[in-house]
Amino acid sequence: TQELETAMSLEPGNVSIAMELAFQYLALNRDAEAIDVYNTVLKLQPRNSRAMLRLCRAYRKVGQFDDALTQCENSVRADPTYTAAQFQLGLLRYSEPYRDFAAARTNFEACVQLDPSNVECLFRLGLTHYYSYLSSGDNRSCATAWDLLSQAQQMAEGRPNIDATMADIQMGMEHVDRDCPGNLGALIPLNLTPVGSDIPAPTPEPGA
Repeated sequence: TQELETAMSLEPGNVSIAMELAFQYLALNRDAEAIDVYNTVLKLQPRNSRAMLRLCRAYRKVGQFDDALTQCENSVRADPTYTAAQFQLGLLRYSEPYRDFAAARTNFEACVQLDPSNVECLFRLGLTHYYSYLSSGDNRSCATAWDLLSQAQQMAEGRPNIDATMADIQMGMEHVDRDCPGNLGALIPLNLTPVGSDIPAPTPEPGA
């Protein structure tokens, strides 16, 4: 970090150094300094979608959710093909304090279109349909949720280091099977882990 600070003082306009320095600040919980550096990058490159996404995550880390939402929206607006930004914006809208599942669905759908193998986007897309059913009672949302979660489960099987995601998928399927009409669980055998009263809050994806 000290070497990066020295390099930054010698080359204050070097965006690559600034991005790495801000990343290190976040890792050291020097969050305010990281936010300042990301804002400096955006002064140099106002349409740097990667810096906007990193700033979104930094604001989210310190609980400044409205600022985080703004930066994630800016990142997607600057580059709609940026899969990580679509995912992070969907995740932010999906989670507390917003729980805006209809808006989150738009981002998760874009994420899946951009990267059809993205299990994290696919299963959360399914959950947005499940939560839509809870609020609207539309049985079609149940069927869609089950189909997407089933696809995510099949996609996740056999992948390494994905146990936590698989557990969340299975938990979502149990909730859909429990709360939706009909016997959806009979369609695909479930290997379920014990669950509580609610699907756990999603975890953020690795840095991009």
